[in-house]
Amino acid sequence: MDQEMLEMFNLLIEKMDGFEKRMDVMEQRLDSKIDSVETRITVHMENNIGKRLDALSDGYKMNYEQHWETETRVDVLDEKVGTLEDRVSILEHVG
Repeated sequence: MDQEMLEMFNLLIEKMDGFEKRMDVMEQRLDSKIDSVETRITVHMENNIGKRLDALSDGYKMNYEQHWETETRVDVLDEKVGTLEDRVSILEHVG
């Protein structure tokens, strides 16, 4: 009976060694696939998302500049309207 158990343990150990080798191969394949996916994700982010963020930033800057320019023009027009109102008021008192 002891000899039979020893043979069973040896067989079990052989099977575990084979399983361990297959797991190592699978781990290497998975590592390779993960590296490939990481590379593709990085390239996608650089090519698509990075460009979109740059475009969004440029659009925001342009919008801010146009808003500032419009505000400046409105301020100038307010001054001119104020001056014209003052002149009209003076002309109404004179006439």
